[in-house]
Amino acid sequence: MNFNRERSLLFRRMGKDVVKALQESKVILAGGAITSLFTSTRISDWDLYFRDKEGLEKCDKFFQGKGKREFVTDRSVTYSVAKQKIPYQMIIYLEKLSGEPAEIFTKFDFTICMGAFDFSTNEFVFHEEFWKHLSQRRLVFNGSTLYPIVSMMRSHKYARRGFVISGIDIMKIALSVQALRIDTFADLKDQLMGIDTAFLKDLTDRFTEGAEAEKKYELDIFIGILDKFLDEQYEKLGTAEEEDSN
Repeated sequence: MNFNRERSLLFRRMGKDVVKALQESKVILAGGAITSLFTSTRISDWDLYFRDKEGLEKCDKFFQGKGKREFVTDRSVTYSVAKQKIPYQMIIYLEKLSGEPAEIFTKFDFTICMGAFDFSTNEFVFHEEFWKHLSQRRLVFNGSTLYPIVSMMRSHKYARRGFVISGIDIMKIALSVQALRIDTFADLKDQLMGIDTAFLKDLTDRFTEGAEAEKKYELDIFIGILDKFLDEQYEKLGTAEEEDSN
């Protein structure tokens, strides 16, 4: 299959300097951006994965000079580049998410996200079920994923985009969540963080350090915290709408 058009589109959006740096760092672009590239939908960010620490450090040095650091967590660093609308999210969680594309795919949640562009070869790489499930607009869950709680939220996002998830796959997600060991709120934070904590950062920051982090996890307590968090988000949304109307 010929992917010259998609490769050209990818390079044009990133620009020559960025492409060269990613090639030299042997970066792997993987996940939702690839899915969006092949379905002509909006790309929210470029998720960059690395084979080793050397490649990560080389790429980070480039973005420090080329871009602006926007967001930092224990697992990712996000940079913006002038005149580009799509940010670059470097996945720095090397102990769990690094290596060759096939290794990285084993930690992803849905097969429709198991696509990558390997800058070391300038070729696209896909899971064997990627095209079938993408064409069927089916969400097929991978039970080996690292963060099944986040997968529940993501399944809702993809449902809004027209993807369908079967009852069996919903059951698989539920069983994967049930199998998690969450003893403390620090354990819960680890799961809610996933790879990208931008959406839930205000919530997970409440479980960061000290006694709160090590407090025994109890569902009723968390539901109360979550309800309060959602009320705060609705208040912010209402305030933003009022400002826009003035």
